[in-house]
This record gives sequence, structure tokens and C-alpha cells, in this order.
Amino acid sequence: MKAWMSLIAICVALSGCSDDGPWGGPAGTKMGISKKQVEKYSVLELVGKNDTGVALYISKQAPSMSSAADSYEYVFSPAGQLCILQMRFDNVNKTASPLMLNLKTKYGLPVKDPVVPWGVVWSSEKYKLGDSLAEISAEFQGKEPSVSAVVSFSFENVKDCKPQS
Repeated sequence: MKAWMSLIAICVALSGCSDDGPWGGPAGTKMGISKKQVEKYSVLELVGKNDTGVALYISKQAPSMSSAADSYEYVFSPAGQLCILQMRFDNVNKTASPLMLNLKTKYGLPVKDPVVPWGVVWSSEKYKLGDSLAEISAEFQGKEPSVSAVVSFSFENVKDCKPQS
């Protein structure tokens, strides 16, 4: 009987250590997960390169769909680790409000983003973000009542999302 209990305890412990996801970060992700790990939950389509020249993938799915974004963009380092996740909302009046409210509740009011005319940012220099996040930014476009938003989550490994020279 003790042998069976030990075996069950080992199995439970090993399954608790699994890194299969969804994970505790934004949209069920976390820093450094691989493209293959994301593909267990999302159909990824290569759409080109981001502004730093690294491959950009888009999907209608995420490991956790709780944020209800219209699409998700994934940037992986040249070594294949997730370093940026972007959520796109076509109409923030009906979809992004809960996410922005959750971010404000969790981290406080954001700072005006000086780079973006209509944007805000939470930086790990000023806010305690957790989930290995270096920065969260939100950029809004359009005119009310038709405003879209891109909410970007940059993980601490974002410096790795630059092409190797």
C-alpha cells in the first residue's frame, strides 16, 4: 500500500511540475515559452517581421482566452523564446475595457507614453509588474465611438528579441 501511495505522490508531483500551460502571465503565456508550446493552444501564422527585424506571428487564439482580444501577436527571440505578446482589440468600447480596468486595478494608473500620442505605459522601473514583465503599454487609435487598441506585454527577455548580428 505504501508503494502505491508513493507512486501516486510521485505522479502528482511530476504532473504539477509540467510546463504545458496555460501559464499565469498575460493571455495564459509566460516569458520564454517556445513557439511549439504556444502552438498547443494557438494556430500561428507568420506575417512578417516586427520593427526590430524578428519574425512576427499572429493568431486569433491564445493559451487563455480570458482577455477576449480580437487577435494576438507573438514575437519570439532568435533562440525561439517568447519575449513580446500583443493583444489587438478592434473596438475598445466593447472588448478592451475589462482588460484595461484589470490592468489599472492590478498596477495602478499608468503613465502617459511620451512616444505615442494616445497611449499609456506601465514600466517595471516604476511599477511592480510580476510575471517577468518589463513593460505593459497600450496604444489607442481612431475616434470615439470606434477606437481600437494594441496592448503590448514585453517580458524581461525583450532585449533577446533583436536579431543576432
